[in-house]
Amino acid sequence: MKKLTIKFDKDFYLSIIIGVLGMLTALGMFALSGYMISKSALGTPLYALMILIVSIKLFGFVRAITRYFERLYSHRSTFTMLRNMRIELFKHLIPIVPNVFRKYRSSDLLTQMVNNIERLQNMLLRVYYPPIVIMITTVVTIIVMSMWSVMIGLVIALSMLMSILIIPYFSTKRANLLAEQVQRSEEDYVAEYFDFENGRSELIRFQQHDHFKDKVFHKQRIYENNKYKEQKFLSTYDYMLNICAMISIWCITLLCIWQIQDGKLNAVFFASILMMAITLFEQAIPMTNVAFYRADTNRSVQTIEEVINQSFDESNEQIIYNDALYSADKLTFKYDFQERNTLENIQFKINQGDHIAIIGPSGSGKTTLLNLLMGLYDSSEGSLTYNNELLSQVDKRDYYDEINTMLQHNHFFEGSIRDNLLATAHDDEMKAVLKEVNLEHLGLDDLLTENASNISGGERQRLAIARLLLRRANIWLLDEPTASLDETNEQIIMNHLLSKEDTIIVVTHNLKYLEQFDHIIVINEGIILEQGDYQQLINHEGYLFEVMKFNEEIEFEK
Repeated sequence: MKKLTIKFDKDFYLSIIIGVLGMLTALGMFALSGYMISKSALGTPLYALMILIVSIKLFGFVRAITRYFERLYSHRSTFTMLRNMRIELFKHLIPIVPNVFRKYRSSDLLTQMVNNIERLQNMLLRVYYPPIVIMITTVVTIIVMSMWSVMIGLVIALSMLMSILIIPYFSTKRANLLAEQVQRSEEDYVAEYFDFENGRSELIRFQQHDHFKDKVFHKQRIYENNKYKEQKFLSTYDYMLNICAMISIWCITLLCIWQIQDGKLNAVFFASILMMAITLFEQAIPMTNVAFYRADTNRSVQTIEEVINQSFDESNEQIIYNDALYSADKLTFKYDFQERNTLENIQFKINQGDHIAIIGPSGSGKTTLLNLLMGLYDSSEGSLTYNNELLSQVDKRDYYDEINTMLQHNHFFEGSIRDNLLATAHDDEMKAVLKEVNLEHLGLDDLLTENASNISGGERQRLAIARLLLRRANIWLLDEPTASLDETNEQIIMNHLLSKEDTIIVVTHNLKYLEQFDHIIVINEGIILEQGDYQQLINHEGYLFEVMKFNEEIEFEK
């Protein structure tokens, strides 16, 4: 099981040492201040107080310096840790993308990369660092207090035990519950808002904009309400800690008065003891919100580890070795959020140089099968091999160097046509492929807006094919490569593709060019109904025969 590794660098340990030194300096400064006040009240001459005054100023100066360097080293350690966490999460995500989208929404992953990692900054600053500094400082304070009075040292020990251990311990369960509610409602809100922003134009067209906006606001109110409960709990928690500190200070005050009256304590130390106690609690109370921040960071770590520990390995089916480029044996695939299999018991062989057409009605599983061939997803059962090696175990970088892939939706970057073609190609090569796909009217310096929205859908599709032509790969995996093209451009593209000696696998609804393919795979409802060359399937009088017959009847009626 993969776990996030949180490393403590030397900056973290330096911040602890400097933090302890800073708190002890603050305690010493206020103890001397109290002693000076008492001495002044007793009429001590000013010259006799000069050493105390200089010492207090020195302690104040040292306190400011230690405070600066404590913040410097603790925050530098935190930022280093956050950087390492982001890199580690990204490294874990790369091998499981896009498989991870079978279970997680893109908005959820965005939350993991941003919010949950950001919460981990509290792990060093508010979970590990404060208890260590407080405990060391408290032990030193108790020892010093016990030199004046064992009873006062005992009161300090009990009150700090309540503040550091007992109250946080009993608050942890509630803090965990609230942190989980906040995180879940935040993820729901972000997902709803993400969908709303991405689908705004469709919502307006179908007059659902206001309805969906109300749903977003509803999720937002739930998130804000949970956040309010969390803040209310934190305020109550702080109040309990402050009450504990106030009771302790009053107990110390009464003990000092009682011991002074009994002659067990010199009155000149009364102000010093009181100032030290007040300073200790003033420094310690803000640093004891460990329960809340520990629950928050633990939840973030758990959520991130759930993502990086997703396993999408293929089953351990025995590989049947053959000469095929691709071979599927009892291949089955199911998305995590679906009950039924998207593909079931798929079997085929594809040889080097074959031209393959995958056809079937919408929603039959054609695109999913192509995604499996692209290596974007791993099978749930069965095996899919490439050159007699499980595709899931093939080095994806080497594999993607050998294939040209085209999805139904192709991304284009804001920039020139040149920027959106192969960066390593020469201008002459780019112009040549633009001419091959009938886009010679586009100049290499012509600008594209985001997602190429300033050119037509057909031009975007041909530009995507031009991008592939520059790569010179010998395996083509294409999903509806001519869906947005007119008849003339469709013929140009298909004739160009089918004239190649490369391995070409095309998902298509276009039946006009099926006779030119070596092999046709017919899929419906996730299973292969039939496969073979065009003439075999027509003679078989199965699904393809019925579809072609239906199309001929429609053409005849026209």
